[in-house]
Amino acid sequence: MSIIETERLIFTHLTLDDVTDTYLSWLVDPEINSYLESRHQEHTMESLYKYVESINHNCNNYFLKIITKNTHEHIGNIKVCTKSYQVADIGIMIGAKNYWGKGIGAESITTITDWAFTDLDLKKLEAGCYEQNLASLRAFLKTGYVVEGFLQSHVVIDKKRYGCFLLGRVFQERL
Repeated sequence: MSIIETERLIFTHLTLDDVTDTYLSWLVDPEINSYLESRHQEHTMESLYKYVESINHNCNNYFLKIITKNTHEHIGNIKVCTKSYQVADIGIMIGAKNYWGKGIGAESITTITDWAFTDLDLKKLEAGCYEQNLASLRAFLKTGYVVEGFLQSHVVIDKKRYGCFLLGRVFQERL
């Protein structure tokens, strides 16, 4: 995989060298991981190494780090996991809180969705987000994803049940 760039960001393969104290701090921060399924696990450097290694050893996964062009800071990750029928799941985490609310999520989703359709020849990408994660929902909707369904009472957060939005975007041939 080559490096993917936008005006503000660089996307490149996430490796074991990217498993740092900063990355680990994102996963143990309750505010950052509140909408991640991994919030149910205890995270250590060892478990993070194993996770990155397992993701990268599956040829159906593309695990990318999001880096700022101006500071070369690793600020988050985006992942595409291919399934059958040229369909894949996409997920994103912006770990650096100082980049929240600056359009990084939408820019990353747009860029990697376009790359997945063009370079991976995918025909559909799917995503999910918890109903109270409005920032994620807005980012996906802003980038052309549509709500395809809603799973009621699907997850538990702070001992309360919440629903999940199921989103998708289908490849559109450009004329």
